[in-house]
Amino acid sequence: MAARVSDEGMKYHEDLLMGKYRYVMYRISDDSTQFVVDHASSETDYDKFLEKVPADKIRFVTYDFSYRTTEGDERTRAILINWMPNTAPLRERTKAAALVNDLRAYMHSRTNVHATDFSELAFDAVKEALNRR
Repeated sequence: MAARVSDEGMKYHEDLLMGKYRYVMYRISDDSTQFVVDHASSETDYDKFLEKVPADKIRFVTYDFSYRTTEGDERTRAILINWMPNTAPLRERTKAAALVNDLRAYMHSRTNVHATDFSELAFDAVKEALNRR
């Protein structure tokens, strides 16, 4: 089983890299053949982004993440967040785990964050993970 990013999804991702959006949230299509755009936003407040993350549904997010390194340098990185909450149905989590590498390949993502609950998705947790790399 393989999935590709929809044409619309690729356009949104390119727009994110050009600075039009802060993040693009994707979901797996009903037929499991594509990653489709759930929504996108230019909102820079990370807490507002967290409000949009569904507590019990799997989502994938390309996020233009700005943070300060442990050395004090300002950085911005396009990261891929794999949101696979423990509250999502097991069948959906299994399907998503099998497809996530397809998304990483399409997005040419080198920086990935896997989160199963909101504590792992918190700004400081993501920043800490990026500082370790």
